[in-house]
Amino acid sequence: MAGQDLAAVLLLRQILVGQPFSSGRLDVVLRLLGSAPGEPGAASPDSQILRAEAYASARQWRLARASYSRLGQDPGYSGWAANRLEGLAAAYHWCPADSEDARSLFAALVDAASTAERWSEVCAIGQNLDASIAAQAEALSLSPTSARAAQLAWLYYARASSAGARPAADRQADYQAVIGVLEQYPPVDAGRSQYILAWSYWQVGKFERAIAQYKNCLTAAVNDLQYRLYCTLNLGYVYASWLPVSQQDPDQARAYFEQALALATSAPDRAQIKLALGQLALQRADAAGAVQDFSQALGDQPNCVDCHLGLAQAYLALGERDQAGAQYRAVLALAPGEPRATEGLKALGAP
Repeated sequence: MAGQDLAAVLLLRQILVGQPFSSGRLDVVLRLLGSAPGEPGAASPDSQILRAEAYASARQWRLARASYSRLGQDPGYSGWAANRLEGLAAAYHWCPADSEDARSLFAALVDAASTAERWSEVCAIGQNLDASIAAQAEALSLSPTSARAAQLAWLYYARASSAGARPAADRQADYQAVIGVLEQYPPVDAGRSQYILAWSYWQVGKFERAIAQYKNCLTAAVNDLQYRLYCTLNLGYVYASWLPVSQQDPDQARAYFEQALALATSAPDRAQIKLALGQLALQRADAAGAVQDFSQALGDQPNCVDCHLGLAQAYLALGERDQAGAQYRAVLALAPGEPRATEGLKALGAP
């Protein structure tokens, strides 16, 4: 096997396993390609893309940038123009000092819809969601498809849901954008898009449409168990506490929570659902049932502060003050100074 072919195999394997190159593996690949480690290498149409990809895989972005730049110097390499721009954009994106250069490449990247989509993915990975949304919107306008629309809706949803002090009006605008995109291009991925559409309806106050969409998700996402779980669980929350008190339906809520429990396959999911069932039992004045639900939740997630607090409330409702105090102390061991536990112990007259 020629050195270049072996280098390609090693690079492909590393990409497939999703792990960055170690320095040792990078050295091997570069020597197979005929260049010393730490050098961009000669501009060879047969090996330059592999060299650039190897540097990118090793997160050596400046050398990757130099290698990608050399792709444009060979007339016979014009077919790789989009790949060169994409690689340059990624390299610039991951070098904060070069962020202005990344922006300057954007106009070239959106010349082709597929290239814009790849840039969108690069930006999303780097959490540059503004640039990612702009690229995906451009890709959608150049070549409209439901799949591209679903990705754009997901990016709007990710930005609306992301941590950080974004103004409420901006978050609302993003949720409205999700609705606008998915109403114009009905979802093709039955799970994720159905779910984020329902969530967005809820966030902008369109409660009846949200409920209808969550229910639609249960039938549309037949083969997507994770999103069926999310939609079922949220329907439980809707009827347990999200709706105004006059419209809440504890029986409906419990039915959806139990359906969600049947779908759950992980301990954290089971704990979340049992926590919800325990809180619902407290609302229904079923303290004994709440003790059982909260205890089972703790069996799946022993460090769940809300589960310990719920169990303390349930024990108090049963008049078991010592047991309640023990749960408050368990909370303080997990979260020192937690005010609900501190106040609970003070109310019990416990030290």
